[in-house]
Amino acid sequence: MLAQPPILGETSSCCRLGPHAAVHCQAENGLKAFNTALKASAFDLMSWRRKANLSARDTAILDADDGSGWELAEALLRPREIEVDEESGSVKFVNSNHEAIRLGVGLALTHKFLKQVWRCHLACCW
Repeated sequence: MLAQPPILGETSSCCRLGPHAAVHCQAENGLKAFNTALKASAFDLMSWRRKANLSARDTAILDADDGSGWELAEALLRPREIEVDEESGSVKFVNSNHEAIRLGVGLALTHKFLKQVWRCHLACCW
């Protein structure tokens, strides 16, 4: 069974990266619109991006560093397989596409985009 990105993945991606890409993602109705449009794009972020007609100004932060913000968002939204243990009913998420795995929280926090954001934040605020 192929898993759609869970609400946590969609929410965290839009809440953290979306505001940098589109101002309309900052409001709750914007998040719902983002989720609907992303689903209509089969959870393909680059397809959503093309359809959204975002300006270069709107996406400058995500485009910086060779698009590392987009790379992170894509990695957070990649589908995974769901394995269900028939006996216990437990669920296990499996990255079946080893060429493009979905990042978990730990790996996402070490992504170059977030490292750069934190460096800039520290330089500006401390």
